[in-house]
Amino acid sequence: MSITSYAQNFEDVMLWRAVGHVEHGRYIDIGAQDPIIDSVSLAFHERGWHGVHVEPTFHYAQLLREQRPGDTVIQAAVGDSSTLLPFFEIPGIGISTADAKIAEQHRQRGFDIREVTVPCITLAD
Repeated sequence: MSITSYAQNFEDVMLWRAVGHVEHGRYIDIGAQDPIIDSVSLAFHERGWHGVHVEPTFHYAQLLREQRPGDTVIQAAVGDSSTLLPFFEIPGIGISTADAKIAEQHRQRGFDIREVTVPCITLAD
């Protein structure tokens, strides 16, 4: 069976080689970002899998809700404790971060930074 890769570095193809024999599988996509561009889970979704996307940015969480029927979208970051977290959104690109130093480096390179507060959950949550 051929597979179209949507991921940045063919991660979806490598994963499919390992678990593609599983019918109606489930996935958890942490930091899912766009439902199509650079998506590790789309190839699985196209083959009947469903799962959970954890995505802190409002824009991408909304796109996932609209374009991934049957999936659950949790708009949050993932960390070692459940709390509220300062988060630095960089619209239109997948380099948003919770690290203020990295956000400042992006700002110095000309990126527009929008600081927001997002819920942070643990994987156990």
